[in-house]
Amino acid sequence: MNTKILCVDDDANILSGFRRSLRGKFTIDTATSGQAGLRKIEEEGEYAVVVADMNMPQMNGVQFLTEVKKRTPNTVRIMLTGNADQQTAMAAVNHGSVFQFLTKPCPPDMLAKTLEVGLKQYRLIVAERELLENTLKGSVKALADVIAMSNPETLAEAQNIWKHCQSIATRLGIEELWELEIAATLARIGLVTIPPATLEKKRSGKPLTGAEIDMFKRVPEVGAELLSKIPRLENVAAYVRYQEKCYDGRGLPLDDVRGKEIPVGARILKAATDLCHLASENGSTLTALAEMETTEGVYDPDVLAALKIVLRGASETAAAGVTEDARVRLQDVKPGDVLKDPVRTSEGMVLVPAGTVITPMVKEKLLNFAQIMDVSEFVAVERSESAAAESAVPA
Repeated sequence: MNTKILCVDDDANILSGFRRSLRGKFTIDTATSGQAGLRKIEEEGEYAVVVADMNMPQMNGVQFLTEVKKRTPNTVRIMLTGNADQQTAMAAVNHGSVFQFLTKPCPPDMLAKTLEVGLKQYRLIVAERELLENTLKGSVKALADVIAMSNPETLAEAQNIWKHCQSIATRLGIEELWELEIAATLARIGLVTIPPATLEKKRSGKPLTGAEIDMFKRVPEVGAELLSKIPRLENVAAYVRYQEKCYDGRGLPLDDVRGKEIPVGARILKAATDLCHLASENGSTLTALAEMETTEGVYDPDVLAALKIVLRGASETAAAGVTEDARVRLQDVKPGDVLKDPVRTSEGMVLVPAGTVITPMVKEKLLNFAQIMDVSEFVAVERSESAAAESAVPA
């Protein structure tokens, strides 16, 4: 577990005092300015605790700790200052998300106790993040895979939607993506309440009855209700609930929420979902984007602008030949390969639809079916150049 501590103060004598009083108790690094402190983080990586003086030239403590929060959000941030006015404390807490506020002169034993508490807090933060990223996300992934095995189309759709959500969110500078990933993966979990015959009617384009139309309208709300029962997924449930809400307030759910009041994850999810659906109808994401840009009040302008930049970049990357098409044996498909065509049995049943990104579970399913059913020995995939190089067999 990381136990490194960084102390930043423009007074070299104070830093020397820190090293003397804390020697043997903690792993201490020091820096004499905010800029030097940031360079330390770049060179040494994440620190468990950072202690910063408030009154430093060029970059004060609040500015420095705000940058630390952006770069290493797990780090516990402590402010040390000789000017304990209320305004300074408020700025430190509001902008730098300071864990504790100490005043100078700070007795060595008090500083040591504060650092111990800071390290304990860091361990809790890291443990919670690992729980979210590994245990919770892994459980959700397993649930999504099980659902997808019975309804393969949902897997390819969710993978494609998540790809666009991730690109948009990254472009917008959103760092915490795990909630959005779960929302994109389970956005249509409410479909489990729809009778299979009704799902097939919808998929084949047959007209639906009024009752069946109402069922599909309820899918986001049903999904949100299911997810809201899982601890720590409150934001995910809100993304799913508002995934069909227009930016101007039209659409479901029927409430007064509109504009920036709509959760940002839901605004991203709507744009990504609509892009995928429109692209499947006309065969081009750029054409789909152009159609989306002609509508007024449906999408967050910032989200749409980010999507436009992302798609243009993807188009240029594709033109540069970053990926290539390959025809490979079923047992040679790799995680990350994208199916160019659906994999069918000789009777025409679709096992995995086109556009699906191969995962270990998808490959397992294909190989299992191939043992008991007549499935084509070769499949067409889109593969990155790096994966293609790994698969190449020397002549």
